[in-house]
Amino acid sequence: MSFRNLPLKLKVGLGAGVPILLLIFLSFVAITSTKSQIKTNAMVDHTHKVIEQALKIEAAAVDMEAGMRGYLLAGQESFLEPYVHGGETFTRTLEQLKITVSDNPQQVERLSEVKTIVESWKQHISEPTIKLRRQIGNAKTMDDVVDIVGRAQGKVYFDTFRGQISTFIERERNLLAERSNVNEQTFRKASTLLSEVQRSGTMSRNDSLRMSGDLESLKTASEWVNHTHKVIGMAKNIQILAVDMETGMRGYLLSGSPGFLEPYQQGTNQFSKQIEELKQVVSDNPTQVQLLDDIHSTLSQWQSKVADPQIALRTEIGNSNTMNDIAKLVGEAKGEVYFNQFRSAILTFIDVEDSLMVERQQKAKDAADNANKMILLGAAFAILLGATLSWFVLKSITRPINEMANKLESLAQGDLTQMVVAESNDELGKMANSYNQTVQRTNAVMKEVLQTSEDVSQGALEITRSNEIMENELGKQSEQVSQISTAIDQISSSIQEVAISSSQATTSAQSAGDTANSGGEIVRSTIAGMNEIDQAVMASSQSVSELGKRGAQIGEIINVIDDIAEQTNLLALNAAIEAARAGEAGRGFAVVADEVRALADRTTSATTEIASSIEAIQSETQTAVARMEVGNGHVKSGLELAGKAGTSLDDIVSGAQSVAMMIDSIAAAAEEQSQASHEVSQRVESVAELSKGVNKKAGQVANSAQAVSQRAIELNKLVNQFKVS
Repeated sequence: MSFRNLPLKLKVGLGAGVPILLLIFLSFVAITSTKSQIKTNAMVDHTHKVIEQALKIEAAAVDMEAGMRGYLLAGQESFLEPYVHGGETFTRTLEQLKITVSDNPQQVERLSEVKTIVESWKQHISEPTIKLRRQIGNAKTMDDVVDIVGRAQGKVYFDTFRGQISTFIERERNLLAERSNVNEQTFRKASTLLSEVQRSGTMSRNDSLRMSGDLESLKTASEWVNHTHKVIGMAKNIQILAVDMETGMRGYLLSGSPGFLEPYQQGTNQFSKQIEELKQVVSDNPTQVQLLDDIHSTLSQWQSKVADPQIALRTEIGNSNTMNDIAKLVGEAKGEVYFNQFRSAILTFIDVEDSLMVERQQKAKDAADNANKMILLGAAFAILLGATLSWFVLKSITRPINEMANKLESLAQGDLTQMVVAESNDELGKMANSYNQTVQRTNAVMKEVLQTSEDVSQGALEITRSNEIMENELGKQSEQVSQISTAIDQISSSIQEVAISSSQATTSAQSAGDTANSGGEIVRSTIAGMNEIDQAVMASSQSVSELGKRGAQIGEIINVIDDIAEQTNLLALNAAIEAARAGEAGRGFAVVADEVRALADRTTSATTEIASSIEAIQSETQTAVARMEVGNGHVKSGLELAGKAGTSLDDIVSGAQSVAMMIDSIAAAAEEQSQASHEVSQRVESVAELSKGVNKKAGQVANSAQAVSQRAIELNKLVNQFKVS
């Protein structure tokens, strides 16, 4: 299946879904990288804690040695406090450290080795030496040294030093806690953002920038945490250097051997250097820099006022005869062997942790860099791919929509010949097919409406022509009725003349023959006139009958027009339905369909009025036919009377004697004839009035037919607004 045939919702889904999937992948990468970095940072922090505990173990061991040597010099139990406290701290811290590094069996084994070395030192060196010192008591040859050491001046300085270095380390630990808290908050923010991304499945540009910023903040916070661990480690080293200096001094005071001054001399050389390096590291914290200056000042005063004078005094004293056993024991440096082993083991332990720390720091840095690179590259790729897919999706949607809009604009202008080329099978392709079907159906409906309007116009023209013919025939009928009226008037005059003649016949019988002859002529004229009246009445009856037939034909034409109007109404209804299916695009056509339907309704109303007029004409025509038949009967009666008059006149011609007798009958018949002719005249006038009414109705029919024709022309104009194939 090609891309253009995919459903529209799938296209839109691809346009938005693929970048979302890429962003989800980036979120997963960011989450994984962040978790990896957090885990690595935790391991680095774990390593710092391990190193700190290892340095604490080393410091505890040095305190034990320093306390032992102080006791050997002074013989006072208070000098054993560092020894006892250092032993407790050593054991407790070592067990805690073994738990801390329980995931590394080699380091646990090294700690066990360190514990064994210190236990051996205590068993073979410190405990026997302390026991021997207790047995010896105070040596008289070293009273000055004992007095100086017993004053505990060095202890005062070292207590001050320890307090200062503890304050320095405590401040750094507070900074470490604050920076770890910032690190944790940054991690929580990043985790919250990543959780939102996982939940919503989307990542905006701002979210990406926020995540990148959080990762950078996390990296910065981790660097500050590492910086603090580094500061604490350097402070521990300075503390160890100071303890080594004190231990070396006490070893020399006990043994008098210059070799024991090496820790003191090395510490002196390294102490100032370490202080300066640490000041550079904490240069961003003036309070800590000032404290380091105070620490350096304290140790310098201890050297100048305590250590150097005691070392000088011990050098002057030389070997003591009363403490030879202790001096010999210390001079054998057996404890130094153990402590060298201890220092070697603890340094190996710390070196391993340092290597792990460097490795883990590098991993954390690499993880952060890789996460940033993956996010930036992935975001760029997602934007590029999203833009490409969006372009394809927009092109596949906007092009058919624009074409559809152009075709709908043509449809709104009445062009029913434009079709949309459906290039796909998606929703837009289905819309194009539906549009084409609508246009085709509307085209067919418009053709039928055009044909129907032409049929209506043609029917109206036929009605108009029929009305014109009927109007002409009615005009002729009116003329014939006028002629009949004139003839009847003549008959009435003749009848009056017959009456006059009958009156004259009464007074003059002599002229009966002449009068009878004249009467015969008049009777014959009357018969001829009555025959003409009969023919005129028959012609009028036929004309009125023909008028009835024409009215029936008009009724049939009106039925045809009514059927055409009903069909037009149905077509307009179908067109309105199709326009409703077309929706917004068919609104203009729906208006035209409503106009067509209204025109069809007006056509139906006009045909109804015409049908009513035709029915009235047919009714009046039937009445006229009936009256014509009555007039025809009267004419026949007149003919019979005229025949009788002829017979009478023949009798008058045959014998004048019977004329007088018949004159009264003729007079009576003439009177009756006059009444009959008067009635026929009235009937003829009624026929004339009916003819005028029929003529008027025919004019109304003609006007209605013209109105129908005009409506048909208007309908044709409306339909011609549409361009059909």
